[in-house]
Amino acid sequence: MIRVDHLCKEFEQGARVIEDLSFSVERGQSLTIIGPSGCGKTTLLYILSGLIRPSSGSVSIGGMEVNGPSKDVAFILQDFGLLPWKSVTDNICLGMKIRKIPQEEQDARAKTLIGELGLDGHEDDYPATLSGGERQRVAIGRALALEPQVLLMDEPFSSLDTLNREKLQDALWDVRRRTGLTTLIVTHSIEEAVFLGDSILVLGGRPCSVRSLIANPHAGEERYREAASFFSTCKEVRKAVETI
Repeated sequence: MIRVDHLCKEFEQGARVIEDLSFSVERGQSLTIIGPSGCGKTTLLYILSGLIRPSSGSVSIGGMEVNGPSKDVAFILQDFGLLPWKSVTDNICLGMKIRKIPQEEQDARAKTLIGELGLDGHEDDYPATLSGGERQRVAIGRALALEPQVLLMDEPFSSLDTLNREKLQDALWDVRRRTGLTTLIVTHSIEEAVFLGDSILVLGGRPCSVRSLIANPHAGEERYREAASFFSTCKEVRKAVETI
């Protein structure tokens, strides 16, 4: 589904941030990416979304080379990107309106997502009145409303407390099971990377390169956070990160 081959990215004045990066993600699978701040993780997401071009190498999604933004790919930014003058419902419906999806379908999708993401009672509220976690949920709802094949997420649950963070992680897994959504998630949390990722990609260095790719076959299982295999995988990821 997602294939990255010998990817390199160099900015002006020769600042090289990604060096010979290669990996793949199968359809319906989730890859979590973890590594030190400033190692190029967010730049990688921008390249996958088609918002910036690589210096060399190639990126393809669904067998098609990425040359620009695609309707099949949704990208949730760290700053949420919500319109302050629009309500929760209107922000969730924004992409659907742009694509001219019928209003009845917009309303149905928005209502379902508002319930799934715990935003009941906030339908008519504006971003300025919401907590950071609530704004983050609206951004996730807006992305999922477009029913993409691929979802790219940059620190999606960073502003949430532990319990709400876990609830949204569970909700994301439910969406993936129901829709077959392929996800690629950047996070600084080892526990989040292990719970959400079928595989965990550890990046490091500058320019960054692959330091480790860890299989995680029990990701998303019920009560996985309490399982010995969860703690074992967290330990393995932590060791890989600490050696960078």
